[in-house]
Amino acid sequence: MSGTLILLQLGGYVGLLLWGTHMVTTGVERGFGAELRQWLGRRLSPPGRGARLRAVMIGLAVTAVLL
Repeated sequence: MSGTLILLQLGGYVGLLLWGTHMVTTGVERGFGAELRQWLGRRLSPPGRGARLRAVMIGLAVTAVLL
């Protein structure tokens, strides 16, 4: 296999990944947009100690649900 073909395939894979991510994001926003925004706002509101860790954990949970 030539280097050019490998680069073209890699570009196609990246393009499909980006398109799939966009489709999932659009679907989640249409389905749960307002409710998800309110829920995340309530969970992440107090910017005190541990807010960043809590934000990371919620991000991981949402990502796991979407997979």
